[in-house]
Amino acid sequence: MQNLSKALVHPFRTPRNYYLFDGNKNAVLKVPKSIHALFEKKTKIQLSNEDTLFLKKLYGEGYLHPSPVCQIEHQYEQILNEILCRRVEGITLQVTQQCNLRCKYCIYSGSYKSREHSGKKMSFEMAKKGVDFVLQRSVDIPTVAINFYGGEPLLAFDLMKKVVEYAKKRAEGKKIVFNVTTNGTLFTDENIRFLSENAFSVMISLDGSKEVHDKNRVFAASGKGTFDAIMHNLQHIKTYFPEFYTRIIFNAVIDPTLGKACTNNFFITSKELEGAQVTASLVSVQYKKDEIAIPDSFFIDEEIGKFKLLLHKLQRVDGKYISAIMAEKFQQIQTRMYLIRQHYLSLPAKCHPGGPCVPGATRLFLNVDGEFYPCERVSETSKNTCIGHINTGFDMPQVSKILNIARLTENACKKCWAFIHCYQCVAVADDIDSLSKQKRLEECSSVKYLTHEILRDYCTLLEHGYVFENEKTTLQAWG
Repeated sequence: MQNLSKALVHPFRTPRNYYLFDGNKNAVLKVPKSIHALFEKKTKIQLSNEDTLFLKKLYGEGYLHPSPVCQIEHQYEQILNEILCRRVEGITLQVTQQCNLRCKYCIYSGSYKSREHSGKKMSFEMAKKGVDFVLQRSVDIPTVAINFYGGEPLLAFDLMKKVVEYAKKRAEGKKIVFNVTTNGTLFTDENIRFLSENAFSVMISLDGSKEVHDKNRVFAASGKGTFDAIMHNLQHIKTYFPEFYTRIIFNAVIDPTLGKACTNNFFITSKELEGAQVTASLVSVQYKKDEIAIPDSFFIDEEIGKFKLLLHKLQRVDGKYISAIMAEKFQQIQTRMYLIRQHYLSLPAKCHPGGPCVPGATRLFLNVDGEFYPCERVSETSKNTCIGHINTGFDMPQVSKILNIARLTENACKKCWAFIHCYQCVAVADDIDSLSKQKRLEECSSVKYLTHEILRDYCTLLEHGYVFENEKTTLQAWG
């Protein structure tokens, strides 16, 4: 065996057992305590003959090897042009930059290095170009998504209607699915019927109880909270448009300064939202001008909620005590550790860490000025994230640069045990004026910590008899 100090492995443990995660093979290995201690490097370990034979066996089977990665290059780099000519999955149209709310954590609130709210609206001519663009570049895709985004897109409802009619005429047999992200305050019978008749999937922002929601999500004109208006609309939809109600997904933006327990409790106890699909995300820290101080209580609430979730999966806690937000945490475990985790023969010599999607192919975003971005979450004021224009097409060198973002931190990435499970995209490194190696490296500890936690939760569930093959809960795809 070669020097094991260079092995691309990560030791972790559960209350019952000791493990190694092999980053080359994306494999979890149960090992003796002494082997775990050897890789944890906390003390000098005198291995027994049995331990030595165990290590030699693993090594002979292809485990415990150093990283073979010599060059950072995304697997789709060589076929990037083909993907963006034939496999663009959809487009998100920023139909307006106007909004009737002034949410305090909004990336357009002035607290972020991004544009602020404006009165700009997308022209119908611009929207038609966007629809044509995606239809022309999706010949290998049977279904294309057209998403409406703002600002508040229902302020541009007339434009939405025209775009839907135009897209249906231009689709030529291709299936078109429509999605809209809305703050939920502007529903009328007219727009509800339209959205329902055209099978829209609808994402509504709802952060939790009235107390929590109204802390941040307020009307622009009055400064008053929006919770009551949203709940009134939801009750109306549930009563008069029940089929449409089933197409609604709720997104809770969690403000860590408010804690998490009250948000969880709302989605557990709310009868109005019983059975609803809920996704959740933390207030964005990307492009934030000031740091967000997260209190210890937030992490305590998070761990308590996750503990209850795992107990529920092991049939030791009733599901009525589990928030829909926490249920999404299990989806991460199931997806990353069971559905997509595979045993590799080994990482190839040329590859790229997980993280970036193919810019322009997965969540192509077209803003009111006709500029293309990888998705709606990056800054529209950054020269690092714009990937083209509706009139000139994709900027292929820029797309390639974003796709291969890990070249910024190539040396560190090559030696990282969490290489496969990295989730960093260009937004993490974007410093508006340049792409920052330092910013990307600063996020590495979070990537490793979350991967460590998911590995530990996954193995804990297996140890207690959980059978992932029996899991049938999945979240509805979006976009």
